[in-house]
Amino acid sequence: MATTAENPGRIDTGAASPHAGGRTSLGSVVVAFVVLKFRVLLGALRTPGSQRIQVASAVGASVLLGLFGMAVLAGLGRAATIADDLLVVLLPASVIGVGLLSAATGVESSVDPRAFASEPLGPWQLGLGMLATAVVGPPALLAFLLGVGVLAGWWSPGPVPAAVVVVSVCAWWASLVLLSRTLASLLGAVATTRFRQLAHAGATVASLGALLVTQMLAADPDSWDAERWESMAAVARWTPPGQLAEALIGASDPGAAMLHLVLGISWLPLLVLAAVWSTRRLSLSSPRPGGAGRGSSRWFLGGPPRAIARSGAPQPVPTSPVGAVTARTVLTKVRTPRQIVNTITAVAVGAAVYVLAPLLGTSVDPRLVVLAGAIHFAVLFDGNNAFGMDGPALWSEVLAGADGRTLVHAKVRASLLVMILPGLVLPVVLAAMTGGWGWIPAGWLVAVGSVAASAGVAVLSAVLAPFALPDSPNPLAGGDTGQGCLAGIMLALSVLVLGVITAPVAAGIWWASGTSTLVATLVALAAPVVGGFAMWACRALAVARVQSREAELIGVVTPGR
Repeated sequence: MATTAENPGRIDTGAASPHAGGRTSLGSVVVAFVVLKFRVLLGALRTPGSQRIQVASAVGASVLLGLFGMAVLAGLGRAATIADDLLVVLLPASVIGVGLLSAATGVESSVDPRAFASEPLGPWQLGLGMLATAVVGPPALLAFLLGVGVLAGWWSPGPVPAAVVVVSVCAWWASLVLLSRTLASLLGAVATTRFRQLAHAGATVASLGALLVTQMLAADPDSWDAERWESMAAVARWTPPGQLAEALIGASDPGAAMLHLVLGISWLPLLVLAAVWSTRRLSLSSPRPGGAGRGSSRWFLGGPPRAIARSGAPQPVPTSPVGAVTARTVLTKVRTPRQIVNTITAVAVGAAVYVLAPLLGTSVDPRLVVLAGAIHFAVLFDGNNAFGMDGPALWSEVLAGADGRTLVHAKVRASLLVMILPGLVLPVVLAAMTGGWGWIPAGWLVAVGSVAASAGVAVLSAVLAPFALPDSPNPLAGGDTGQGCLAGIMLALSVLVLGVITAPVAAGIWWASGTSTLVATLVALAAPVVGGFAMWACRALAVARVQSREAELIGVVTPGR
């Protein structure tokens, strides 16, 4: 294919076209992108391995959740007394939540606009083509089924009211696609500039924001009465999606409904322009090699190592191979923006499970202080791909003489050093919020056992399923390597294994907590013992797996450049 001399942003196919000069029309490009997305998904389904599992499971989950949500929305819209207020809250919350989730997960998708940078496509062709790919796939299927539920629940008879309902739902779909793709593209473009640290911070804030929205909606379901829904709807209706909900509710009054509809779609042209512009910016960006921008080490720990050396301050030097690798791992974790994002996200998500309920005003049992020490998910999220986080840097340690045992023991120590402090602080925070000060010793014992067991399971997961990370601000990213499904499965399996290991201790502590704090603390002494044994067993299995296979491990976790 060649470009025309008059407009290099168009593709000249040489075939007859309704447009002058035989140029490829905008509609043809959009259709080509849709066909491409279909072929990518079909190709993944035909390919044995993790890609088939990932696409099939995503489609299955979207269909099941979509059908369930469709039935619930259809039933609520026809019978529930709070149906109208619920819809006014639901539409803005879904748009904001999906937008934050897209910003957190980034551009690791099956069709990346950066792959089309060299193609003779204009900004509108590329931008609208990428938007078209977003409406093909499991998330779009889920949104479609939920939209059908909204249509069924809030349907109004008559040609004009019916048209208002249909247009309002379509505008809601468009808002979901446009806002989510715009935020993801903007973050992806910023991640390749000198402001990449802001992209990492933005991904963290977005992921935590999505978690906060979810926790707010799920916290204390009994308190969500008609009055609370009404107060939430009073705020949400001032947003464009809230106006779309008002148009759906009042579709029987065409005049007022049309006014709400116009206000609801008023932001769509701006979102289209933002989506096209951000997609173009992203397509012209190129990933920068390495996990941190130049000079990023100056941001942390007071400056680069040689500046500390010049100051004359004594520097602790590890005297063993395990200590050296441990020190390097911890320093890399606090000096690399990507790893900082991963650790902060892990701690915040693990703590939010316990902290958000008291913050949102929900009355909680003071014994939650004991449970707060169980930060399984935080430790696993931070360390279940410890070798993949190192990437190309791992080879230097192996060449220096570090064997599999040294690497595994160092990763376990690094997890203990990094995560033990949050594990000890969180019970104190919960005690201050709930008044359960007497439960702190039991919470600390649980924290020690939880961190130890989780560190062992995490390093075992890291050697069983290591994968190279894409150069991305996304703390959840595995999609660019084709290992996103594998990472999620390993994380879920690790959580399940930890649940089985710690279930007897948890049951004993919960039973003892019904008697007194002293008895609960005495029973909690079993937590460090069980956690230490689990760490020893998992560490031994990990060493057996990676010993004499260090070169193979390096090849797996080193991304292609």
